[in-house]
Amino acid sequence: MNPFSIYTLVFAFVCIIYNFGWSNQLSELSYELIIFLLFTMLVMTILSFVTSKLFSYNFYKIEDTIGVKTNIKILLGLTLVQVLLQRDIPLYMISVHSIDNHGTYGTPIVLPIIMTYSTFLGIYLFHLILSGNKKRKEYIILFLLSFVPSILFYYRGTATITILSCAIMYIFYIKDYLRINRIVKIGILLLVAIYLFGFIGNLRLPEGQDILVLGDASGVFISSGIPSEFFLVYMYLASPLANLELNIGGFTSLDNFSLFYLSEIVPNIVSEHILSYMGESRVQIDRVLHAFTVGTIYARAFEYLRWHGVVFLFVHLVIYIFGFLLLLKKCKEFYLTGLCILSCASLLSVFSNMLIETSIVIPLLFCIFFYFIKKIRF
Repeated sequence: MNPFSIYTLVFAFVCIIYNFGWSNQLSELSYELIIFLLFTMLVMTILSFVTSKLFSYNFYKIEDTIGVKTNIKILLGLTLVQVLLQRDIPLYMISVHSIDNHGTYGTPIVLPIIMTYSTFLGIYLFHLILSGNKKRKEYIILFLLSFVPSILFYYRGTATITILSCAIMYIFYIKDYLRINRIVKIGILLLVAIYLFGFIGNLRLPEGQDILVLGDASGVFISSGIPSEFFLVYMYLASPLANLELNIGGFTSLDNFSLFYLSEIVPNIVSEHILSYMGESRVQIDRVLHAFTVGTIYARAFEYLRWHGVVFLFVHLVIYIFGFLLLLKKCKEFYLTGLCILSCASLLSVFSNMLIETSIVIPLLFCIFFYFIKKIRF
């Protein structure tokens, strides 16, 4: 398993469940899109095998070389500074006053550093935990503390990336010890997790709304007797592909390479300021249903440059993964942390363009940064 094979697996899985036909809002995929997706999955499968000769995709044990306890203290110290600068806490505002100030909260530079620092430390600490070090109990406590900023500042995205990256690392850890009974247990746990995700999602719907009505459930699903909790998860997984198909069928394009490059290639921590200075913003994609807002990694690229943008972005994805793997290869202690972050970005590409997200880019740079700090120190 690696970032290339994960891309193939996740897009193949979504394409399969898309054809279940559980929602009347999901139109048939065009031949152009099917051919493109099959081509990219074939390329990624080939690259998965080819790069296995160049890079290690196996778990290995490490020792703490950066002083994680000190780094967690620094993280919590920065978190305290942010709270004092802003004089409120998003978790308190949303739980007590039902005000979600997540989008406007935070000091520029300070908050992004805190959140990405916590992602890097969380994944690195999980690696230390799995390595079976004598300080394992201490590392578990530090690992939990790394989630404090995500909880206080209500950054669900950061927590999600950290948890998914850790889950991928755990798969690296157990893949050589997988047995039928363990696979069955994992499958059951996954089904329970999916059900709970759908259950919580249904609770968050406004009073009087039904997900089956909101998602325009088809007769196929309604007659199946499957709990509605699974329909919500289905819509989360299938709607990005439906949105991509809708945008492809829209026959509109901005035909602007500069805006495409700024919006889809340059990391958003930089591009947001440039676009704001230019009086521009990222294009909004068309959606089959207003509640489901994403359109895979490719939807916005199509809005900017049609198929040229989509192909360009796929090539960029390949170069991005390969380039970071080359950089991380020398960073022995941090290689697996970076590999899991890249794998997470590849996994989430079925929802959105994660290559530009600060929560992916900066933790990868932290892996390289700490390698050079360690090298200078010793």
